Amino acid sequence: MGESAYSVEQLVGLVYDAVVDTGAWQGLVDHINRHLDGAYVHLHAHDHVARSNVGMVCSGHSEDYIRTYLDHYSNINPLTPQLYKAPLGRVVRTEELIDPGKLARTEFYNDWFRPQEDCFKGFGTVLLRENGRMFFAGIHLPARNADHKADATQAVLNQLRPHMLRAMEMRRSLAAVPGGHGVYQATLDNIADAVFHLDSERRVVWMNRSAETLCRTLRRFRIDAAQKLHTGDSGIDGRIHDLCRGRSAHILPFVIDTRTETGSLLVGQVMSVIQLDNPLGVFEHDVSAVMVIHVAGRGRGWSSVVKHLGLTAAEAMLANDLVHGLTLDQSAAGRGTSIHTVRNQLRAILAKTGTSRQSELVGLLAPFARLDKSGDGNEA
Repeated sequence: MGESAYSVEQLVGLVYDAVVDTGAWQGLVDHINRHLDGAYVHLHAHDHVARSNVGMVCSGHSEDYIRTYLDHYSNINPLTPQLYKAPLGRVVRTEELIDPGKLARTEFYNDWFRPQEDCFKGFGTVLLRENGRMFFAGIHLPARNADHKADATQAVLNQLRPHMLRAMEMRRSLAAVPGGHGVYQATLDNIADAVFHLDSERRVVWMNRSAETLCRTLRRFRIDAAQKLHTGDSGIDGRIHDLCRGRSAHILPFVIDTRTETGSLLVGQVMSVIQLDNPLGVFEHDVSAVMVIHVAGRGRGWSSVVKHLGLTAAEAMLANDLVHGLTLDQSAAGRGTSIHTVRNQLRAILAKTGTSRQSELVGLLAPFARLDKSGDGNEA
């Protein structure tokens, strides 16, 4: 476990955060990954009858592998039919679900598991199962250290399992309380972030007061006659639409430069909602994705963030360039260094921040960035 990794007690806290915030599931799997010092961690909702994934939150896999899983490999995953039969709440090993020799002869293993550090060994537990669907947690380990990490992995899943079960029960209880829907929405109405609930066609099912204010005051944000949300960026709109339709990654961080209009950046993320015959409560009925947006501050503690992450001066300058929309080539040219050096610096920043993609990195750092491009970490 690395120095920045969460303890099991802190991971339990993230589980209960998910009772009222679906986005906390993503933080949970990311921190389990760090706790185990590198693992493939996922929460799946799977339709056993249709043999298809109906929602996923994960950490460790690249965006390309997630997309191919959603588009194809979820339909031929040989582990999920066996896991569906496993005792509810019991942590099982991959080898208990399928013979390793048989697995090694499958397309799923050779084309999906094997290229990802041969990560077929691991553990899983079914948290919910009803009406032909299940919601389960799984952790897979790179082959090079699977045996070394097996005991710690099984232990953390066993420790978190009862809390994850309880968190799901609490979500359902909240939905069953008379007026629970109104309480939930009233809570979101009192936060500063703009929250949109979107259906599979990117239509706005519901939005809080901050989102209404955003649409009134910023012309680029609008809801058309068909109730579809537009951000003023067709590229972002397209990616949000794909996510809502279940054809892209499970989470999409984004940054929209509105400094001309507001003097600030808009930073947010869109996250697909796990569907398991509506286990998350009536207040998320027909919701395919939750979009959260907040206004980035004017250089809120950039130097302290740089120090906290342990970035060098050169790495901080690159991070600042990326946050302000420069490409790697532009950053290299502007700083008089080689593209090879810049790429190495980017890899170092991704490792230090626990992110796997440039878009994730920008989403993480943008709220703290200065509005100008001076980002060496030495500002007052």
